[in-house]
Amino acid sequence: MEVTSESVAIRTLVEVVKSSICEVQGAAEPRAGELVAASATLTLHVMMDTTVGGKVDLRVPVIGAHLRIGGRRARHRMHSVRVSLVPEHHGRTHHDHGAGDPELVMALRAIRDLMDGTGRGGHSWSVAGGTVQVSFAVTDEGSISVGLNSDRSDEHVHSLELELQPADADPAGS
Repeated sequence: MEVTSESVAIRTLVEVVKSSICEVQGAAEPRAGELVAASATLTLHVMMDTTVGGKVDLRVPVIGAHLRIGGRRARHRMHSVRVSLVPEHHGRTHHDHGAGDPELVMALRAIRDLMDGTGRGGHSWSVAGGTVQVSFAVTDEGSISVGLNSDRSDEHVHSLELELQPADADPAGS
């Protein structure tokens, strides 16, 4: 991702998240019982810059961004933006938006493997679905950091919530 003025465009970050989910799920039809993302909710803490002349710009701050700037003719106000995402085709979410972020892809794969719903455990319980929330921040190099980092402030931490269900489940619930 391109970082300018210690921030990233919202649209760019949303595309990276969508690409990361698609990279984890792949283009192939999922096997029965495999957990897939039925929907995703992305909550971003964004800054609204208002400059002289009335221009307003919403952008996602990166780790280390200096949000309290004095002596400039600009104001930074933090807001939350919540974006709901759903796959265009149930079970198949491949698209041509490019590669996902490697760290986010790795975290999503680990979650998918942990919650594997194919019933390999030899017990009478199966996974009917679940919700997973991943907290992350954008680094000043334009990558995503999923792990805990003590130098983050709340303004820099965003979340991705995935609603998971088995691939053979009916999305309409009927």
